[in-house]
Amino acid sequence: MIRPGTIDDAPAVAELLAATYPNTWVTAAGVRTWMATTPERARRRWWAVERSGALVGWATAGLNPETKEEHAAAVGAMVHPTRRQRGLGSALWNEVEAYLQHLGARHVTVMGSDAEPSRRFLAARGFAVTFVDRTSGLDPRTLPPPPPAREGVELLPFTGIDPRVVFELDVEAVRDVPLDQPMDDLRWDEWLERTWRYPDLDREASLVALVDGQPAGFTTLLIAPDTLLAASGMTGVARRYRGRGLAELIKRHALACAAAKGVTMALTDNDESNAAMLAVNDKLGYRRVATRLVFSRRSID
Repeated sequence: MIRPGTIDDAPAVAELLAATYPNTWVTAAGVRTWMATTPERARRRWWAVERSGALVGWATAGLNPETKEEHAAAVGAMVHPTRRQRGLGSALWNEVEAYLQHLGARHVTVMGSDAEPSRRFLAARGFAVTFVDRTSGLDPRTLPPPPPAREGVELLPFTGIDPRVVFELDVEAVRDVPLDQPMDDLRWDEWLERTWRYPDLDREASLVALVDGQPAGFTTLLIAPDTLLAASGMTGVARRYRGRGLAELIKRHALACAAAKGVTMALTDNDESNAAMLAVNDKLGYRRVATRLVFSRRSID
């Protein structure tokens, strides 16, 4: 009934994710890359359920390789909307739970739907809501032309930037993102494979801001080559340059690039406690299109 998942399942997993979480960025190439570049120390596993040749259930569990927190794990489990209430979710979760015990996981997080059945399912397994994730979207073609960068500020596409510059900005900025498990252990070689070489990263629309020649902020934009959909991967500004409107400026110019490429919908995700970034996105014209929840469980034994 349940078999080990493999990287060859990536296209079907992408379809299942899209069906389970509408208005969420996902591509087959992205799923494949995420699976292929998962660090060995994460000890991640996948499980699949098929019916009549179609993937109808999927689960994954492993340690979080991007945090210094010991015994921290991240899991995911989903069943196609047309196949629920048949015990598939519980069967998949039994596999996940057994593996979490094998890993010795003490702090587990999972992203789930805000629907009541999802809440009940995870509450029954000891999880509580810790974060509310807002997915927002806009049509970048409706935005006015972005203002020019003021004197001393230069915007450069990733095509002309040393990736180490973006990495160092990312390491600093991501530490201040509200997360249940802090991203305080980003490693250069892994970041290079999982972020810089991510297949959907558009290096023309992803930008770095220099202030008086010094790296100050950046935004990454993902654009699927076969769709008119884009998504913000990360927008961050170094602490010493915050409060100057750089995040808004960078995103405005990135969205203008997306519009020029024919993108009709740009998505972005933020935790609802991230007031600063939500204010930027609200000003840009983003509006909520979906809500997901982060559930967490801690063990004290």
